Amino acid sequence: MRPIALALGLTLPLIPGAASAQSKFLVNPSFSISTVYDDNLFAARSDPQADHIWRLSPRFSMGRRSRELTVHAEYGLDAEIYRRHPELNSVAASQEAALDIQWRPARSLAAAATASYVRAPTAGTLNTITGLQIGRVDARRLSSTESLVRRFGGRTEAKLEHAFTLEQFEGIPDVTTQSLGLGLERRRKGQGRARVRYRVSQYVGVATTLSQVATLGLSAAFTRFAQLDIDVGPRRTGPAITPEASVALSRRFRKGWTQVGYLHTQTTVVGYPAPVTADGVTATLRRDLGRISVTAAPSFFHVRSQGLVTTLPRVGVDLAWHFTRDLALSVSQQLSLQRGSLIPAEVGTDITHNTLLVGLVARPATR
Repeated sequence: MRPIALALGLTLPLIPGAASAQSKFLVNPSFSISTVYDDNLFAARSDPQADHIWRLSPRFSMGRRSRELTVHAEYGLDAEIYRRHPELNSVAASQEAALDIQWRPARSLAAAATASYVRAPTAGTLNTITGLQIGRVDARRLSSTESLVRRFGGRTEAKLEHAFTLEQFEGIPDVTTQSLGLGLERRRKGQGRARVRYRVSQYVGVATTLSQVATLGLSAAFTRFAQLDIDVGPRRTGPAITPEASVALSRRFRKGWTQVGYLHTQTTVVGYPAPVTADGVTATLRRDLGRISVTAAPSFFHVRSQGLVTTLPRVGVDLAWHFTRDLALSVSQQLSLQRGSLIPAEVGTDITHNTLLVGLVARPATR
């Protein structure tokens, strides 16, 4: 938490100085209380243990927005009480903190910096791309990103970006990732956007791995409601050259939207000390029915590293019923089946996991 606290300490005093007649100060508190059923509390491959959990989740965000400077900070935690495993009770079972700064000194120049800290009792919560689960062990991620965007005319812009990530998982060395990227994008009137990107990344865990990737991309709108985004190119990691690809097709409807995507990339898995190759398809469908919205999100990922392979089909269904603008009922169910493992001793065993959450979420109007 020290880097986040330091960033907040250095930045927040600057906010009043950015105030002007056009600036706006925002405060957004929220609070939720929920009950969770988890049929595999420890993400175990054998003898799974179930439990019912009461969870209290306060959140708080604040910031100031003006024409030149926007600063936004937020913090939240989950306090949990377990029915059958009281030794896991905690007033801060998980924590999240984030700071976002955006500065636009001129129409042709923009700079941004973000920092975030996440702590969770299971690694699967932090493995947002693959969702891989590696037991119930305290996991942490600290990340930051800085970028500079320069516009040339009304349609062309160049972006320089640096990113840093530190992942900590009990029992393995810390894994750090640093990357430096450069991109050029051109907007074509009525024909979407074309771009080229290059990024070099260094992974440091039990060993150091250097990776370079160059991609060509295109965003094109078929109609007012349908769009295709695609980025493809080669990636070189050591002597090996592999493909890098990201494809997403989205479609908006009068009462919802849908998106289907494919991803082939190199990433990290919290709880595993080396980068992995992830190959997967995702889909999201949202439907709004008056005060009720329903979202379904199935996915399938194939993850491999050092000759070991694991597959993970998942499906999530979320329902939100808004009683008022400030109060909603949330129902969420997540199911997954993880076959295989990236750890040799666990090959040949599976992890099945099902969670059901029912809760009330209160979000007072923005002040």
